[in-house]
Amino acid sequence: MTEFAQNRLSPADAMNFAAILAGIMGVVLTAFLGGMPALLLVFAGFLAARIYQYPQEVIVTGPLFLLAVNVFFPSVARFDAGNTTEPWEMYYWACGILLITLAALLRLKPAAVLRLPKSLLIFLLVSLVASIYGIIRGNEPSYIFRQWFGSLLFGAYFLFATNYGNEEYFFRKIRAYAVPCMLAFVVYYVAVFSQYGVHKEITTLGTQGGILATLFAAKSGWRWWSSAAILVLGPVLLVERRSLAAFALSLVLICAWVTSSKFWKWSLFVLSGFLVVLSLAPTYVELISDAAVGSSTVDRILPDGARDASSIEDRSLQLVEAGFIVVNSPLLGNGMGSMLAWQSAVRGQMEQAYVDNGWAYVATKMGLCGLIAFIWFVAGLIRRMNAASMPLSVCLLSTLLIVMWAEPVFFQFTTSPFMGVVAGLLWGSPQTVSHLQTVCTG
Repeated sequence: MTEFAQNRLSPADAMNFAAILAGIMGVVLTAFLGGMPALLLVFAGFLAARIYQYPQEVIVTGPLFLLAVNVFFPSVARFDAGNTTEPWEMYYWACGILLITLAALLRLKPAAVLRLPKSLLIFLLVSLVASIYGIIRGNEPSYIFRQWFGSLLFGAYFLFATNYGNEEYFFRKIRAYAVPCMLAFVVYYVAVFSQYGVHKEITTLGTQGGILATLFAAKSGWRWWSSAAILVLGPVLLVERRSLAAFALSLVLICAWVTSSKFWKWSLFVLSGFLVVLSLAPTYVELISDAAVGSSTVDRILPDGARDASSIEDRSLQLVEAGFIVVNSPLLGNGMGSMLAWQSAVRGQMEQAYVDNGWAYVATKMGLCGLIAFIWFVAGLIRRMNAASMPLSVCLLSTLLIVMWAEPVFFQFTTSPFMGVVAGLLWGSPQTVSHLQTVCTG
C-alpha cells in the first residue's frame, strides 16, 4: 500500500495528465465528427492558448501554422488556376492565424505599437484609409478585408519580432518543425507522382520554403545547410521559378557578403545584378529555360508552363497598368479590394483582384501614399543591413529584388507573417556577422 501511494501522481501532475488525455480525445472526436476544418480550428485554439501563456513563441508559431496548413490542409484550387471553386480552406487558415495573432497581441501593451518605425505606422494607416476608400468605391468587401488582413499581419509580426524576437531562438525552433513539414510534403508529392508526375501547384508553400531555405543557407554548419537543402525542395518540386531564382541570388549575396577580397565582392555584386535582370526579363527567362531544359526528355518530364515566360510578361504588364491607375487616382489608387485589368499576350483580357506583381499590388491598392510609405520603410531596413545579421539581410534583399516582382509576399496573409518576423528581427536586434566569416571562404 505504501509503495502504491509513493507511485501515485501528484494532484497537479494528475490534472495535467487528465487534460492531455481529454485534449487527445477531443481532437479524435472532432476529426471524426467535424472533419479537417474543425480539427484545424481546435489545433489553432490550442496554439492560441499556448501563445497567451508564452507570447514570445508567436514568431515561430504563426509562420509554422501557415506552413503546416499548406502541407496538411491545402487549398482545393491548387491544381487549377481557372477553377471557379472557392478556396474555402483558406478561410479556416485565416481564422487560425487570427486566433494565434490575437492571443499574442493581448499580451502586448498598446504603447508597444507606438514604438514601431514611423514609416511602418504610416504604411499601416494608409492601408486602413485605402480600405475605407475601397468601401466607398463599392469594391468587394470580402476582397477588402482579405487584403487589409495581409498587411495587418505583416505589421503584427514585425511588432512581435521587435518585442519578443531572438534570432537564434527563431532559427532553432522553426528548423525543428519546418523540416519535418517539408519532408511530409515530399511524402505527399511521391504519393501523387504516379497521377500527376512533376507538376505545379497554386500554393505559397514554395515561397515559404524558399524564405526559410535562404535563412538557413546563410548559417554556418552542415545541419543548417542540409536543412536549407530540404526546405528548397518545396520550390524545386513545385517548379516555382521565382523562389529558385531568389535562392540562387541569395547564395551569390552570401558569398559577396563574407569574402574579404574587394575584387570578388564587386564581381559577385555584378553577378547579382545580372541574376536579377535575367530573372525579371521575359526574353532572358525564355532563353535560359530553353537552354536548361531544351532536351526532349527533360521537356517531357517538366509540367506545362515550366518554360513559359508569359507569366513574367503578365507581371510586367500589371506594373504598367498599375502605373495608369496611379496617374488617374494618385493618392490611394483604386483602394483595397479593387480589380486590376490588363491585356495578356497569351491569355487575352485578364482581370483579377489578386495582383501577382507586389509593387503593382501596392500601387493598385494604395496608390502613391502606399508606395512612398513602403519604400521609406524598406529604405530604413536596408540602412540597418550593414551591421545586422547576414541571414536576415540576404533573405530580405533576395525577396525584394526578385520575389516581390512576382508575388505580393509582404502583403499576402500566408506569407506576410514570415516577412514580418524577418524584417522585425533585423530591425530590432542588429548583430555582427563575424561568426559567419568562414561561409563560402572555407
